[in-house]
Amino acid sequence: MMNRLSKALPKLVIPELLESVRVAHQEHLNTTSYAKHTALQKYYETMPELIDDYAEAYLGVYGRCEFSNPKRIDSILTELPILHDKVITLTRETKEPDLANKLQEISAFMKKIMYLLTLE
Repeated sequence: MMNRLSKALPKLVIPELLESVRVAHQEHLNTTSYAKHTALQKYYETMPELIDDYAEAYLGVYGRCEFSNPKRIDSILTELPILHDKVITLTRETKEPDLANKLQEISAFMKKIMYLLTLE
């Protein structure tokens, strides 16, 4: 079973992931780089389903809970690696295999997007 800290972490990370989708969409519209434009589009189109799958599985295991208000993200380009580190930490602390697998899917997708954002 999760300890108190790791049980609280999803309640913080899920809203931040959702906030990252909003910011990615905004930056997608503002960028002049075609590579960033397409990578950010892929992020905001794919990530909501991954987040929702994880959140619903989490609620299925641990029951209903209140999620915190997300930390405001100013730039997906600078915050994505930080948010990815939080997902990695959460994955390591998760004892439920199904939840860990969903987090690994999110992590792998985030790594792909971080790579795509390096392209010109």
